[in-house]
Amino acid sequence: MRKTSRAIGAAGSLLLLATTVAPVFGASHREAPLISTDAAADHTDVFAWVDGPVRTSTLAAEGTENRVNLAVNVSPMQDPAGGPNFWLFDPAVRYDIKIDNDRDARPDITYSFRFTTRVRNPNTFLYNTGQVTSRADADLSFFQTYDITKTKEGGSPVLIANDVYTAPINVGPRSTPNYDATAAASVKSLPYGVKAFAGQRDDPFFVDLGSIFDLGGLRPFNAFHRIPLAPAAGNDDLQANNVLTIALQVPIYHLTKGGKVYPKTDARATIGVWAANYRQSTTVINTNGTESRSGPWRQVSRMGNPLINEVVI
Repeated sequence: MRKTSRAIGAAGSLLLLATTVAPVFGASHREAPLISTDAAADHTDVFAWVDGPVRTSTLAAEGTENRVNLAVNVSPMQDPAGGPNFWLFDPAVRYDIKIDNDRDARPDITYSFRFTTRVRNPNTFLYNTGQVTSRADADLSFFQTYDITKTKEGGSPVLIANDVYTAPINVGPRSTPNYDATAAASVKSLPYGVKAFAGQRDDPFFVDLGSIFDLGGLRPFNAFHRIPLAPAAGNDDLQANNVLTIALQVPIYHLTKGGKVYPKTDARATIGVWAANYRQSTTVINTNGTESRSGPWRQVSRMGNPLINEVVI
């Protein structure tokens, strides 16, 4: 159950946002009762894959490493024509990508993303007032930026990216006439060979939700169901739906325990990847309508082994 999503190319390299060289599987869409009411924090997919054949090196400084692509999708089932209030990352959510590199199921490296919504034109409810041809276009009434911190086990967070623009929304051919190029320009190159992207993407998952949750039916096998129907081809019910994607491309040696690139037969070449989203424990709605948040961060969504809720539990 997968389909290939589009890729974004920038500066001669690719930050791919779905299946590439080796297939990866995922998806949990609105699968748990509580998180289904909190779309901005609801995970749909987690992807991790390596670009091309891995070349081993003994020193990180040699620069011969390949890169690991990490992509996390949230906020399921977005209608692309969902204006005027299009889907955004929630500034109140901390979006984490976690790496385990010593096989103890505990995070050794955590990349955290925090988003800020910035209002350029408070005098309109429209997302844009003219054609948008860049991620910082003056015709964007509001936009989002994000910061990234990297935390190693036992250490303090280190800021690795600040005020990076998200990709703008693909409003339509009048508003965003050259959207692919505009979105590609939102791939941010960071120090030490890291790249980052955040923005709306086509949902890469394929599933016939309508039939599966209609008493567990599979359309090609309708005749064998206890309530038989005529057989039919499956539907891609997520076709033309969007999600919000957070993606990182990181040199392998950034993630391994020894800071090197190991042969794939070496246990040190294996990492665990999962995602977790957090909200602070206390939210107060003030008399002027604003919100104040405080308290420790609490996990509200996690994805490591997709489809556990729907298939196993």
